[in-house]
Amino acid sequence: MFDKKTSVILVSVLAFAIMYSVFDSEGGDLTGNQIATDPTRNIIVVGAPNYNGVSAQNTGKIYTYSKKGNIMWSQLGENAVDSFGESVSVMKDFTGDGVSEVIVGAPRFVGLIGGSNAGRVYVFDGRTGLEIYTLDGTGQQGESFGYSVSSAGDVNNDGYDDIIVGSPGYNGAAGGSSGRVYVYSGLTRQLLFTLNGENLGDSFGSAVSSAGDVNNDGYDDIIVGAWKFGAFFPNFFGRAYVFDGRTGLEIYHWDGNAGDWFGKSVAGAGDVNNDGYDDIIVGAVNVDGPAGTDAGAAYIYSGLDGQNLHSFYGTNMDGWFGNAVAGVGDVNHDSYDDVAISDYAIDASNFEGEINVYSGLDGTIILNKRGENFGERFGTSIASVGNLLIVGAYEHTGAHPKGGKVYALKINGNTKWSIEGDDSYSEFGNSVSGSPA
Repeated sequence: MFDKKTSVILVSVLAFAIMYSVFDSEGGDLTGNQIATDPTRNIIVVGAPNYNGVSAQNTGKIYTYSKKGNIMWSQLGENAVDSFGESVSVMKDFTGDGVSEVIVGAPRFVGLIGGSNAGRVYVFDGRTGLEIYTLDGTGQQGESFGYSVSSAGDVNNDGYDDIIVGSPGYNGAAGGSSGRVYVYSGLTRQLLFTLNGENLGDSFGSAVSSAGDVNNDGYDDIIVGAWKFGAFFPNFFGRAYVFDGRTGLEIYHWDGNAGDWFGKSVAGAGDVNNDGYDDIIVGAVNVDGPAGTDAGAAYIYSGLDGQNLHSFYGTNMDGWFGNAVAGVGDVNHDSYDDVAISDYAIDASNFEGEINVYSGLDGTIILNKRGENFGERFGTSIASVGNLLIVGAYEHTGAHPKGGKVYALKINGNTKWSIEGDDSYSEFGNSVSGSPA
Protein backbone atom coordinates (compact mmCIF):
# COMPACT_ATOMS: atom_id res chain seq x y z
CA MET A 1 0.00 0.00 0.00
CA PHE A 2 1.09 3.56 -0.66
CA ASP A 3 1.19 6.00 2.20
CA LYS A 4 -0.54 9.41 1.83
CA LYS A 5 2.66 11.26 0.88
CA THR A 6 3.56 8.74 -1.85
CA SER A 7 0.04 8.91 -3.27
CA VAL A 8 0.21 12.69 -3.56
CA ILE A 9 3.53 12.47 -5.41
CA LEU A 10 2.21 9.83 -7.82
CA VAL A 11 -0.91 11.84 -8.57
CA SER A 12 1.18 14.95 -9.21
CA VAL A 13 3.53 13.09 -11.55
CA LEU A 14 0.58 11.54 -13.41
CA ALA A 15 -1.07 14.95 -13.79
CA PHE A 16 2.14 16.42 -15.20
CA ALA A 17 2.51 13.53 -17.62
CA ILE A 18 -1.03 13.96 -18.90
CA MET A 19 -0.51 17.70 -19.32
CA TYR A 20 2.80 17.20 -21.15
CA SER A 21 1.41 14.50 -23.45
CA VAL A 22 -0.91 17.10 -25.01
CA PHE A 23 2.16 18.63 -26.67
CA ASP A 24 4.65 17.11 -29.04
CA SER A 25 8.34 17.93 -28.94
CA GLU A 26 7.79 20.87 -31.31
CA GLY A 27 5.22 22.63 -29.19
CA GLY A 28 1.50 22.25 -28.88
CA ASP A 29 -1.65 24.01 -29.95
CA LEU A 30 -3.05 27.18 -28.50
CA THR A 31 -6.51 25.76 -28.08
CA GLY A 32 -8.82 25.39 -25.11
CA ASN A 33 -7.16 24.98 -21.74
CA GLN A 34 -3.78 24.21 -23.27
CA ILE A 35 -3.02 27.84 -23.97
CA ALA A 36 -1.65 28.64 -20.53
CA THR A 37 0.77 25.75 -20.75
CA ASP A 38 2.52 26.96 -23.90
CA PRO A 39 3.06 30.69 -23.42
CA THR A 40 4.41 32.25 -26.61
CA ARG A 41 5.88 29.51 -28.76
CA ASN A 42 2.94 28.62 -30.92
CA ILE A 43 1.82 31.73 -32.77
CA ILE A 44 2.34 32.27 -36.50
CA VAL A 45 0.86 35.22 -38.41
CA VAL A 46 0.35 35.37 -42.19
CA GLY A 47 -0.66 38.42 -44.19
CA ALA A 48 -2.74 38.43 -47.39
CA PRO A 49 -2.87 42.15 -48.29
CA ASN A 50 -4.78 41.68 -51.55
CA TYR A 51 -7.55 39.57 -50.02
CA ASN A 52 -10.95 40.70 -51.26
CA GLY A 53 -13.45 41.23 -48.48
CA VAL A 54 -17.20 41.18 -48.92
CA SER A 55 -17.59 43.08 -52.23
CA ALA A 56 -14.41 45.05 -51.44
CA GLN A 57 -11.18 44.82 -53.43
CA ASN A 58 -7.83 44.43 -51.67
CA THR A 59 -9.24 44.85 -48.19
CA GLY A 60 -6.56 42.53 -46.87
CA LYS A 61 -6.67 39.82 -44.24
CA ILE A 62 -4.43 38.21 -41.64
CA TYR A 63 -4.48 34.66 -40.31
CA THR A 64 -3.08 33.47 -37.00
CA TYR A 65 -2.08 29.83 -36.59
CA SER A 66 -0.73 27.59 -33.90
CA LYS A 67 2.67 26.02 -34.48
CA LYS A 68 0.90 22.88 -35.69
CA GLY A 69 -0.80 24.89 -38.43
CA ASN A 70 -4.25 25.05 -36.86
CA ILE A 71 -6.14 28.28 -37.40
CA MET A 72 -6.63 30.32 -34.23
CA TRP A 73 -8.32 33.40 -35.64
CA SER A 74 -8.36 35.65 -38.69
CA GLN A 75 -9.14 39.30 -39.25
CA LEU A 76 -10.24 41.35 -42.25
CA GLY A 77 -9.15 44.91 -42.91
CA GLU A 78 -11.56 47.76 -42.32
CA ASN A 79 -11.97 49.09 -45.85
CA ALA A 80 -11.45 48.38 -49.51
CA VAL A 81 -7.89 48.90 -50.73
CA ASP A 82 -6.40 49.09 -47.20
CA SER A 83 -3.80 46.38 -47.97
CA PHE A 84 -4.28 45.19 -44.41
CA GLY A 85 -1.58 42.59 -43.76
CA GLU A 86 1.06 44.12 -46.03
CA SER A 87 3.30 43.79 -43.00
CA VAL A 88 2.93 41.67 -39.85
CA SER A 89 4.95 41.08 -36.72
CA VAL A 90 4.58 39.67 -33.23
CA MET A 91 5.59 41.17 -29.91
CA LYS A 92 5.87 39.70 -26.44
CA ASP A 93 2.66 39.32 -24.46
CA PHE A 94 1.64 42.38 -22.46
CA THR A 95 -1.99 41.45 -21.69
CA GLY A 96 -0.99 38.74 -19.24
CA ASP A 97 -2.51 35.75 -21.04
CA GLY A 98 0.86 34.27 -22.01
CA VAL A 99 0.41 34.66 -25.78
CA SER A 100 2.33 37.09 -28.01
CA GLU A 101 0.44 40.06 -29.44
CA VAL A 102 0.12 40.74 -33.18
CA ILE A 103 1.10 43.90 -35.09
CA VAL A 104 -0.43 44.53 -38.53
CA GLY A 105 0.22 47.26 -41.07
CA ALA A 106 -2.40 48.60 -43.51
CA PRO A 107 -0.39 51.16 -45.51
CA ARG A 108 -3.19 52.15 -47.89
CA PHE A 109 -5.72 53.02 -45.19
CA VAL A 110 -7.30 56.44 -45.77
CA GLY A 111 -5.94 58.74 -43.10
CA LEU A 112 -7.74 60.78 -40.48
CA ILE A 113 -7.44 63.93 -42.57
CA GLY A 114 -8.62 62.15 -45.70
CA GLY A 115 -5.27 61.32 -47.22
CA SER A 116 -5.31 58.24 -49.42
CA ASN A 117 -2.58 55.69 -48.71
CA ALA A 118 -1.92 57.37 -45.38
CA GLY A 119 -1.85 54.09 -43.48
CA ARG A 120 -2.74 52.62 -40.10
CA VAL A 121 -1.25 50.02 -37.75
CA TYR A 122 -3.21 47.65 -35.52
CA VAL A 123 -2.25 45.70 -32.41
CA PHE A 124 -4.34 42.61 -31.66
CA ASP A 125 -4.50 40.26 -28.72
CA GLY A 126 -2.70 37.14 -29.91
CA ARG A 127 -5.02 34.76 -28.12
CA THR A 128 -8.43 36.22 -28.90
CA GLY A 129 -7.86 38.36 -31.99
CA LEU A 130 -9.51 41.35 -30.29
CA GLU A 131 -8.14 44.75 -31.21
CA ILE A 132 -6.10 46.33 -28.41
CA TYR A 133 -5.29 49.65 -30.08
CA THR A 134 -4.47 51.34 -33.38
CA LEU A 135 -1.69 53.71 -34.38
CA ASP A 136 -1.85 56.44 -37.02
CA GLY A 137 0.84 58.56 -38.62
CA THR A 138 0.34 62.13 -39.71
CA GLY A 139 -2.50 61.23 -42.07
CA GLN A 140 -0.45 62.67 -44.90
CA GLN A 141 -1.49 61.43 -48.33
CA GLY A 142 0.83 58.73 -49.55
CA GLU A 143 2.69 58.38 -46.25
CA SER A 144 2.22 54.58 -46.30
CA PHE A 145 2.36 54.37 -42.52
CA GLY A 146 2.59 50.65 -41.72
CA TYR A 147 4.26 49.60 -44.97
CA SER A 148 6.70 47.93 -42.61
CA VAL A 149 6.19 46.98 -38.96
CA SER A 150 8.23 45.10 -36.41
CA SER A 151 8.62 44.48 -32.75
CA ALA A 152 11.43 46.76 -31.65
CA GLY A 153 12.41 44.58 -28.76
CA ASP A 154 12.49 46.53 -25.50
CA VAL A 155 13.98 49.90 -26.46
CA ASN A 156 13.01 51.73 -23.27
CA ASN A 157 13.88 48.91 -20.87
CA ASP A 158 10.45 48.81 -19.22
CA GLY A 159 10.14 45.04 -19.58
CA TYR A 160 7.77 45.17 -22.55
CA ASP A 161 8.35 44.97 -26.31
CA ASP A 162 7.96 48.18 -28.27
CA ILE A 163 6.87 48.82 -31.88
CA ILE A 164 8.62 50.15 -35.00
CA VAL A 165 6.51 51.49 -37.88
CA GLY A 166 7.94 52.49 -41.25
CA SER A 167 6.40 55.22 -43.44
CA PRO A 168 8.52 55.24 -46.60
CA GLY A 169 6.19 57.63 -48.42
CA TYR A 170 6.34 60.35 -45.77
CA ASN A 171 7.13 63.79 -47.16
CA GLY A 172 9.59 65.28 -44.70
CA ALA A 173 11.85 68.29 -44.58
CA ALA A 174 14.23 66.46 -46.92
CA GLY A 175 11.56 66.19 -49.62
CA GLY A 176 8.88 63.90 -51.02
CA SER A 177 9.03 60.25 -49.95
CA SER A 178 12.11 60.88 -47.85
CA GLY A 179 10.46 58.58 -45.33
CA ARG A 180 10.00 58.37 -41.59
CA VAL A 181 10.14 55.75 -38.83
CA TYR A 182 8.07 55.88 -35.64
CA VAL A 183 8.98 54.04 -32.44
CA TYR A 184 6.19 53.50 -29.89
CA SER A 185 5.92 52.04 -26.43
CA GLY A 186 4.22 48.69 -26.87
CA LEU A 187 2.60 48.93 -23.44
CA THR A 188 1.24 52.49 -23.54
CA ARG A 189 1.41 53.27 -27.31
CA GLN A 190 3.21 56.51 -26.43
CA LEU A 191 5.42 57.81 -29.25
CA LEU A 192 8.99 57.43 -28.00
CA PHE A 193 10.79 59.02 -30.96
CA THR A 194 10.76 59.47 -34.73
CA LEU A 195 13.54 59.15 -37.29
CA ASN A 196 13.55 60.86 -40.67
CA GLY A 197 15.03 60.08 -44.07
CA GLU A 198 17.97 62.14 -45.24
CA ASN A 199 17.05 62.87 -48.85
CA LEU A 200 14.24 63.27 -51.35
CA GLY A 201 12.96 59.85 -52.41
CA ASP A 202 15.00 57.72 -49.98
CA SER A 203 11.98 55.64 -48.87
CA PHE A 204 13.53 55.52 -45.42
CA GLY A 205 11.53 53.00 -43.38
CA SER A 206 10.67 50.68 -46.26
CA ALA A 207 12.18 47.92 -44.09
CA VAL A 208 12.45 47.89 -40.28
CA SER A 209 13.49 45.36 -37.67
CA SER A 210 14.74 44.94 -34.16
CA ALA A 211 18.51 44.63 -34.08
CA GLY A 212 18.73 43.16 -30.62
CA ASP A 213 21.11 44.96 -28.27
CA VAL A 214 24.06 45.64 -30.57
CA ASN A 215 25.93 47.91 -28.16
CA ASN A 216 25.23 45.89 -25.01
CA ASP A 217 23.80 48.82 -23.06
CA GLY A 218 20.73 46.90 -21.89
CA TYR A 219 18.39 48.56 -24.42
CA ASP A 220 17.38 46.96 -27.70
CA ASP A 221 18.31 48.79 -30.89
CA ILE A 222 16.62 49.06 -34.30
CA ILE A 223 17.50 48.64 -37.98
CA VAL A 224 16.04 50.75 -40.80
CA GLY A 225 16.40 50.23 -44.55
CA ALA A 226 16.29 53.02 -47.15
CA TRP A 227 16.75 51.09 -50.38
CA LYS A 228 16.21 54.12 -52.64
CA PHE A 229 18.96 56.16 -50.98
CA GLY A 230 21.26 57.85 -53.52
CA ALA A 231 20.66 58.54 -57.23
CA PHE A 232 17.39 57.76 -59.02
CA PHE A 233 15.71 54.69 -60.45
CA PRO A 234 17.12 52.21 -61.31
CA ASN A 235 20.47 53.23 -59.84
CA PHE A 236 19.53 53.42 -56.16
CA PHE A 237 22.52 52.79 -53.93
CA GLY A 238 20.55 52.03 -50.80
CA ARG A 239 21.50 52.51 -47.17
CA ALA A 240 20.84 50.62 -43.92
CA TYR A 241 21.05 52.17 -40.46
CA VAL A 242 21.25 50.96 -36.88
CA PHE A 243 19.89 53.34 -34.25
CA ASP A 244 20.31 53.24 -30.50
CA GLY A 245 16.97 52.24 -28.99
CA ARG A 246 17.54 54.29 -25.86
CA THR A 247 18.57 57.58 -27.47
CA GLY A 248 17.49 57.31 -31.10
CA LEU A 249 21.01 58.25 -32.19
CA GLU A 250 22.68 56.53 -35.14
CA ILE A 251 25.17 53.81 -34.26
CA TYR A 252 26.09 52.62 -37.78
CA HIS A 253 25.12 52.94 -41.40
CA TRP A 254 26.25 51.03 -44.48
CA ASP A 255 25.81 51.87 -48.18
CA GLY A 256 25.44 49.85 -51.32
CA ASN A 257 26.84 50.70 -54.73
CA ALA A 258 24.92 52.28 -57.60
CA GLY A 259 22.00 50.06 -58.54
CA ASP A 260 22.34 47.65 -55.58
CA TRP A 261 19.06 48.53 -53.81
CA PHE A 262 20.88 47.86 -50.56
CA GLY A 263 18.54 47.80 -47.57
CA LYS A 264 15.58 46.26 -49.41
CA SER A 265 15.42 43.87 -46.46
CA VAL A 266 16.90 44.08 -42.96
CA ALA A 267 16.83 41.86 -39.87
CA GLY A 268 18.57 41.06 -36.64
CA ALA A 269 20.93 38.14 -37.29
CA GLY A 270 21.43 37.08 -33.70
CA ASP A 271 25.01 36.56 -32.57
CA VAL A 272 26.58 34.89 -35.62
CA ASN A 273 30.19 35.16 -34.43
CA ASN A 274 29.53 34.28 -30.79
CA ASP A 275 31.17 37.44 -29.40
CA GLY A 276 28.27 38.38 -27.13
CA TYR A 277 26.93 41.16 -29.40
CA ASP A 278 23.90 40.91 -31.69
CA ASP A 279 24.67 41.24 -35.41
CA ILE A 280 22.74 42.56 -38.44
CA ILE A 281 21.83 41.20 -41.88
CA VAL A 282 20.97 43.39 -44.89
CA GLY A 283 19.64 42.34 -48.31
CA ALA A 284 20.58 44.06 -51.59
CA VAL A 285 18.46 42.45 -54.30
CA ASN A 286 19.86 44.23 -57.35
CA VAL A 287 23.57 43.53 -56.88
CA ASP A 288 25.32 42.37 -60.03
CA GLY A 289 27.24 39.46 -58.57
CA PRO A 290 29.28 36.53 -59.89
CA ALA A 291 26.10 34.97 -61.30
CA GLY A 292 25.20 38.01 -63.38
CA THR A 293 22.87 41.00 -63.46
CA ASP A 294 20.53 41.51 -60.50
CA ALA A 295 21.57 38.24 -58.89
CA GLY A 296 21.39 39.93 -55.48
CA ALA A 297 23.40 39.73 -52.29
CA ALA A 298 23.11 39.81 -48.50
CA TYR A 299 25.62 41.00 -45.93
CA ILE A 300 26.11 40.33 -42.23
CA TYR A 301 27.64 43.06 -40.07
CA SER A 302 29.06 42.89 -36.58
CA GLY A 303 27.05 44.57 -33.87
CA LEU A 304 30.27 45.14 -31.93
CA ASP A 305 32.16 47.21 -34.50
CA GLY A 306 30.08 47.34 -37.70
CA GLN A 307 32.56 45.28 -39.71
CA ASN A 308 31.40 42.95 -42.48
CA LEU A 309 31.38 39.35 -41.23
CA HIS A 310 29.91 37.50 -44.23
CA SER A 311 28.86 38.34 -47.79
CA PHE A 312 26.52 36.02 -49.67
CA TYR A 313 25.69 36.25 -53.38
CA GLY A 314 22.82 34.91 -55.42
CA THR A 315 23.59 32.09 -57.81
CA ASN A 316 21.08 33.05 -60.49
CA MET A 317 20.85 36.07 -62.76
CA ASP A 318 17.74 38.13 -61.97
CA GLY A 319 17.19 36.03 -58.86
CA TRP A 320 16.67 38.91 -56.40
CA PHE A 321 18.64 37.06 -53.76
CA GLY A 322 18.21 38.90 -50.46
CA ASN A 323 14.57 39.81 -50.98
CA ALA A 324 13.88 38.38 -47.52
CA VAL A 325 16.40 37.84 -44.72
CA ALA A 326 16.00 36.49 -41.20
CA GLY A 327 17.96 35.43 -38.18
CA VAL A 328 16.98 31.84 -37.37
CA GLY A 329 18.88 31.11 -34.18
CA ASP A 330 21.42 28.33 -33.79
CA VAL A 331 19.84 25.68 -36.00
CA ASN A 332 22.87 23.37 -36.17
CA HIS A 333 23.70 23.62 -32.46
CA ASP A 334 27.29 24.87 -32.83
CA SER A 335 26.80 27.90 -30.52
CA TYR A 336 26.75 30.33 -33.48
CA ASP A 337 23.47 31.84 -34.70
CA ASP A 338 22.52 31.21 -38.32
CA VAL A 339 20.59 33.12 -41.00
CA ALA A 340 18.09 32.48 -43.80
CA ILE A 341 18.09 34.30 -47.15
CA SER A 342 15.62 34.00 -50.01
CA ASP A 343 16.28 33.93 -53.75
CA TYR A 344 12.64 34.34 -54.52
CA ALA A 345 12.80 34.71 -58.30
CA ILE A 346 15.67 32.23 -59.04
CA ASP A 347 15.73 33.65 -62.55
CA ALA A 348 13.40 35.55 -64.83
CA SER A 349 12.16 32.38 -66.54
CA ASN A 350 10.61 30.37 -63.69
CA PHE A 351 10.20 32.34 -60.43
CA GLU A 352 9.60 29.30 -58.23
CA GLY A 353 12.05 30.72 -55.68
CA GLU A 354 14.32 29.16 -53.07
CA ILE A 355 15.74 29.78 -49.62
CA ASN A 356 19.12 29.03 -48.12
CA VAL A 357 20.05 28.73 -44.45
CA TYR A 358 23.68 29.65 -43.83
CA SER A 359 25.99 28.87 -40.92
CA GLY A 360 26.89 31.90 -38.87
CA LEU A 361 30.21 30.27 -38.02
CA ASP A 362 31.61 29.80 -41.52
CA GLY A 363 28.94 30.87 -44.01
CA THR A 364 28.40 27.40 -45.45
CA ILE A 365 24.93 26.30 -46.58
CA ILE A 366 23.06 24.26 -43.97
CA LEU A 367 19.84 23.97 -45.98
CA ASN A 368 18.75 24.70 -49.53
CA LYS A 369 15.06 24.43 -50.34
CA ARG A 370 13.44 25.26 -53.67
CA GLY A 371 9.81 26.13 -54.32
CA GLU A 372 7.36 23.48 -55.50
CA ASN A 373 5.80 25.18 -58.47
CA PHE A 374 6.59 27.46 -61.37
CA GLY A 375 5.95 31.08 -60.54
CA GLU A 376 5.10 30.73 -56.84
CA ARG A 377 7.96 32.95 -55.58
CA PHE A 378 8.85 30.72 -52.66
CA GLY A 379 10.80 32.88 -50.22
CA THR A 380 8.68 36.01 -50.53
CA SER A 381 8.85 36.14 -46.73
CA ILE A 382 10.68 34.21 -44.00
CA ALA A 383 10.23 33.84 -40.25
CA SER A 384 11.81 31.58 -37.66
CA VAL A 385 9.40 30.09 -35.12
CA GLY A 386 11.14 27.81 -32.68
CA ASN A 387 12.50 24.90 -34.67
CA LEU A 388 10.41 25.67 -37.74
CA LEU A 389 11.13 27.97 -40.65
CA ILE A 390 7.98 29.65 -42.01
CA VAL A 391 8.25 30.56 -45.69
CA GLY A 392 5.74 32.47 -47.80
CA ALA A 393 5.13 31.91 -51.52
CA TYR A 394 2.67 34.66 -52.33
CA GLU A 395 2.01 33.76 -55.99
CA HIS A 396 1.48 30.03 -55.52
CA THR A 397 -1.39 28.68 -57.60
CA GLY A 398 -3.41 25.87 -56.06
CA ALA A 399 -7.16 25.81 -55.58
CA HIS A 400 -7.13 29.58 -56.16
CA PRO A 401 -5.09 31.24 -58.92
CA LYS A 402 -2.10 32.95 -57.28
CA GLY A 403 -3.82 32.58 -53.94
CA GLY A 404 -0.48 32.08 -52.20
CA LYS A 405 0.86 29.45 -49.84
CA VAL A 406 2.84 29.21 -46.62
CA TYR A 407 5.17 26.35 -45.70
CA ALA A 408 6.39 25.27 -42.27
CA LEU A 409 9.77 23.60 -42.78
CA LYS A 410 11.84 21.48 -40.47
CA ILE A 411 15.56 22.14 -40.48
CA ASN A 412 16.12 19.07 -42.69
CA GLY A 413 13.99 20.81 -45.34
CA ASN A 414 10.97 18.53 -44.97
CA THR A 415 7.60 20.24 -44.91
CA LYS A 416 5.83 19.75 -41.59
CA TRP A 417 2.68 21.42 -42.90
CA SER A 418 1.58 23.90 -45.54
CA ILE A 419 -1.50 26.07 -46.03
CA GLU A 420 -2.87 27.65 -49.19
CA GLY A 421 -4.62 31.01 -49.36
CA ASP A 422 -8.40 30.93 -49.67
CA ASP A 423 -8.88 33.76 -52.17
CA SER A 424 -7.54 34.28 -55.69
CA TYR A 425 -4.69 36.79 -56.06
CA SER A 426 -4.78 37.48 -52.30
CA GLU A 427 -0.96 37.40 -51.86
CA PHE A 428 -1.32 35.04 -48.91
CA GLY A 429 2.21 34.69 -47.57
CA ASN A 430 3.33 38.16 -48.63
CA SER A 431 4.26 38.65 -44.97
CA VAL A 432 4.87 36.13 -42.17
CA SER A 433 5.96 36.38 -38.56
CA GLY A 434 5.94 34.29 -35.44
CA SER A 435 7.12 33.92 -31.88
CA PRO A 436 9.68 33.58 -30.67
CA ALA A 437 11.03 35.85 -33.36
